[in-house]
Amino acid sequence: MIEVGIILAAVLYGGLIGLIPSAGPGKAIILLFSIIALFDFPGGDYLFVLFSIVTVVSCSIGDSFASVLLGIPGASGSAATMVDGYPLAKQGRASYALSAAIFTSTINGVIFGALGLLIIPYYPVVVKVIGIPEIFGLLILAFCMISALTTKHTIRSLLSVGGGLFIGSIGFNLYGIPRHTAGIEYLNDGIPIVIVVAGLFAIPEILEALTLRRGDVIKVEKNTHKAQTWEGIRDSIKHKWISLQGGAVGYITGLMPGTAGGIGDWVAYALVASQNKKDKIKFGEGNIKGVIGSEGANNSGKMGALLPTIIFGIPGNKMYAILMALWIYVGFEVGDLSVMEDTKFLTHLFGGYMVGTVIAGILMIVLARYLSRLMEVKLAYWMVPLGLLIIWSILSSRHYVTVQEDLILLTVFSYIGYLCKSFKFSRPALLMAYVLFEKLEGTFYMMKGIYFINNDVWLEHPLMTIFFILSVLILFYGRKVTMNYN
Repeated sequence: MIEVGIILAAVLYGGLIGLIPSAGPGKAIILLFSIIALFDFPGGDYLFVLFSIVTVVSCSIGDSFASVLLGIPGASGSAATMVDGYPLAKQGRASYALSAAIFTSTINGVIFGALGLLIIPYYPVVVKVIGIPEIFGLLILAFCMISALTTKHTIRSLLSVGGGLFIGSIGFNLYGIPRHTAGIEYLNDGIPIVIVVAGLFAIPEILEALTLRRGDVIKVEKNTHKAQTWEGIRDSIKHKWISLQGGAVGYITGLMPGTAGGIGDWVAYALVASQNKKDKIKFGEGNIKGVIGSEGANNSGKMGALLPTIIFGIPGNKMYAILMALWIYVGFEVGDLSVMEDTKFLTHLFGGYMVGTVIAGILMIVLARYLSRLMEVKLAYWMVPLGLLIIWSILSSRHYVTVQEDLILLTVFSYIGYLCKSFKFSRPALLMAYVLFEKLEGTFYMMKGIYFINNDVWLEHPLMTIFFILSVLILFYGRKVTMNYN
């Protein structure tokens, strides 16, 4: 069956990228731009959805290796795992930390994946209460959340939102007139998302990874590997409530549009640390509860972030912003009623998530001792080929028609990404605003033409009013609960 082959290929691909330090699901998804044309056949669009979602979950599980064995986060979602995972590895308990992390992430991925699937049949109820005004209010709320809850630099994040909206406005407007193009024909169709994402995130992080001075690579001991693996699984089950608590935190934060992508893991870690202050083993010195708590939020957060992406067309994090663009490219109008009524799309999406999570989790626990050897490869040997692959993905996705312009624009956005990273301007906020500009503009004009002439709109659509009130409160008080996980 072709679906089985697609799942296995995605598990291997996603798992391999996940093993690369500082890579993460985002870069794995960027590379999919280069192969999307391979799925241009009848039924290929559904198989691409399957491949892409399995890539996400397998890559997320594979992130744990670099965090535990190198002390370098595989991605933002596994940074909290490093705090206690790496000290455990240095104590000779690498297999113990890895198995606990992978098992916890896998189990919570399945549990909260099932919960996400159970919510889908209630979509018609959501549609009845969420109209144009509510979507408009939700978009404003998403921008405020990503500005105030994911960084302590709220004003800079709001400026990033403004910059993202401006970048998203470049190209033809709703009336087919070029806007902010400076007469450059290349910009008439807007700035390609693959260039924006690669420039803001991939290239700056690859260059930074090349300069990292990593600690010693902790090797998995052959003699104790099996015993430690089972011990890690047993302790994950023993601390099941910590695991489920982390899963719930990741799921809930994922549901908040724009805020997923690391914050849930840190909140889950902080919560378990605050609840166990009297433990003999201090947090940060190798407490397995810290690993279990943070990893509980890993894949559950991915499921939480998936729901607003497909239901409202508002991506839960930067990774889903890229995925949303890819799914739209193959013909699925994410956030539209037609997609939510497409049972084949939902089957491939949720089935891939669940099955991919299980297969990836099992394979990575079974093969952990062999996969860990890849951590011994120097970062330069990972990053240089990865950078070249990303550039190739950009050019191939553009069909090599505008190579010079693409490379110039990539250079510009890579510099913007470097400046944002250096001066603490939120890159996720910029990307989210860029992706959502078209939806924001469309809903604004609908509001202007239909609802703004009615002075009672605030009373007739109380949910929109609540979203606006929450947006203001978050901007004023959000900093107090912000965790600086960057």
